[in-house]
Amino acid sequence: MSEKKNKKRRNLYDILNNGNDKKGVEKTEDDGKRGIFYFFKLFGRRFGVMVELNILYLLANFPLFFLLFALSGYAGKTTTAPASALFPALHSVISSGNANPLAASLYGIHGIQSTMMINTTLSYVFYALSLLLIFTFGLSTLGVTYNLRNIVKGEPLFILSDFFEVIRKNLKQGIIMGIIDIAVIALLILDFTVYTGYMKYIAIGIFVIYFIMRFYIYILIPTFNLSIFKVLKNSMIFVVLNIKRNIAAFFGIAFVIAINIVLLDLYFPIGILLPFALTVSSCMFIGVYAAWPSINEIMIEPYSEEKEEKEEEPIFTDRG
Repeated sequence: MSEKKNKKRRNLYDILNNGNDKKGVEKTEDDGKRGIFYFFKLFGRRFGVMVELNILYLLANFPLFFLLFALSGYAGKTTTAPASALFPALHSVISSGNANPLAASLYGIHGIQSTMMINTTLSYVFYALSLLLIFTFGLSTLGVTYNLRNIVKGEPLFILSDFFEVIRKNLKQGIIMGIIDIAVIALLILDFTVYTGYMKYIAIGIFVIYFIMRFYIYILIPTFNLSIFKVLKNSMIFVVLNIKRNIAAFFGIAFVIAINIVLLDLYFPIGILLPFALTVSSCMFIGVYAAWPSINEIMIEPYSEEKEEKEEEPIFTDRG
């Protein structure tokens, strides 16, 4: 029954892709252990590697620190200004000499000063430097995802050499995909703040779909010879074909993030340290762990088996 179901899924994939994605496939071996218990076993076995990949990912995205520094206000200046929008009108009344007890009391309430941040030239310099993130984001995600894919495949790890090698081979696509990724994420975040009512729920639905697509995007780029359009198209298809694992991974990532938020409230030092040490790579690992078996099953195994069935003609024949 399971084999029949898998065959249907492969047929559906072939129909949606017009049978055109059979080239540039890496042959792989899969031990078949893809349950929740194996996930924790593998995660525990590679815990140190997860920390290394998390740190590597943040270091590779160094422009993010320029942005955080600019937003922190350390590069700007602080000043004070009335917090209330009514202050200018009340100030005019008091200054004109037409003050009365009511206006004076309101002036005391609405004249309370608040601290505000003013950007300086240095602030704008750091904001400009943070724009380098559009070049590093996709490439670093590609490099770390490739290492995580190799962990799930059970292949030997050469973290730094694999990281830079996959970036070198997929430099153009990594940069393009990174720019698209940042643009889509920024647009969806903007939608959350602008839209209300049912449009907001539509935006949330699109965000969830794209969030799951990202499980596949950065695996497909180095594994197959596909255009960016086909990478996005196939990622969308896998959102449907691997729906159960995708939902489990989505809630797993949400759970990890929720734990981090709770720790920020309960014990700030650990809560603030986790994103720099483990949270990011853990979330990425959950996505890769959910995505890879389906990619392997649908896009690799059937065509690897076809190649194995074709016997090569011998160069020399033993004529006895």
